[in-house]
Amino acid sequence: MLFYPVIPETAQKIFRMIGVDAKSVRWDDASTFKLRAGHHLSGISDSAFGTLTAVLFKKIDDAEIEPELQKIDKMISDLEQAENTKQDKASEAVVTAQAIKPIIEFADFEKIDLRVGTVISCEPVPKADKLLNLKVRIGSEERQILSGIAAHYKPEELVGKNVIVVANLAPRKMRGLESAGMLLAIENAEGKLVIVEPQGDGLNGRAVK
Repeated sequence: MLFYPVIPETAQKIFRMIGVDAKSVRWDDASTFKLRAGHHLSGISDSAFGTLTAVLFKKIDDAEIEPELQKIDKMISDLEQAENTKQDKASEAVVTAQAIKPIIEFADFEKIDLRVGTVISCEPVPKADKLLNLKVRIGSEERQILSGIAAHYKPEELVGKNVIVVANLAPRKMRGLESAGMLLAIENAEGKLVIVEPQGDGLNGRAVK
């Protein structure tokens, strides 16, 4: 009975060999049923399993074991190779840090005015696949900023986001439209531009220090 959940066919053979009907056996009777006196274990004929003998398991020779061991070794080798390939690809995906630009004086850095702005609207720029036209509120001021992030963001994904703006960058025209500032973004390992997005309330118009 203990074998039945694990090796059901073999358990049925054992029941037949000891002269017990498997269907009549219950867990509650496990300690009470008795073998038939004088019952012979070998040579029982059964339509489901053929002629049964007292030998339940055939001895496995070394010649039969060796091919199975080779299969297991190959499986382990294949798994290790797959894991190594996975690690190699992960290593290739690591981007080497970009070279640091030449040293500047602190006074040069102080000239840059970085402000937190909030995107209030965004739409594609006609005939410009890479550009988005964003309306950004910085404090009480509203600015038009063109940004080359159309391949990385849908316009509706940016509306309502806080962004970092280079607020004192000289305006310039792009596709006939004036852009008054620049958004800060980071290029990730997959080449996607990710907008720098400050978290928290009451940040609009605040300077980045």
